[in-house]
Amino acid sequence: MESDRCTRCERRDTLAHWLTECNEGTAIWQWTKERIAWILRMDPCHIPAYWSLRPQFQLWPSQRHMAILRTLAHFVLYLTQKQRHLSLIEYIQVTKKRELLKNPTKIEEIQEKKIIDRN
Repeated sequence: MESDRCTRCERRDTLAHWLTECNEGTAIWQWTKERIAWILRMDPCHIPAYWSLRPQFQLWPSQRHMAILRTLAHFVLYLTQKQRHLSLIEYIQVTKKRELLKNPTKIEEIQEKKIIDRN
């Protein structure tokens, strides 16, 4: 018999619950909230959980707006993947790789630094 309860914690199983309240999603959401709060220069407690599904804000500069949307998109994409074990450490690593891919000059700087450090 199918149930609307989460198999891990027995709370009502919704996408919002799965993303922000259950298992590793809680730690990953907290880390993501802290990143968003840093971008907005505000306290993470003011970032509502519903932003993980429906980010509703339009007052900030477009560069910040896009950075937050990109952060939330990566958050949802990561947590909805089925083929990998979800962990905060892996999420942070994936996020850092995406940031590096976005900025090729940073990759070159890191590669140059590794070459210098080896010599």
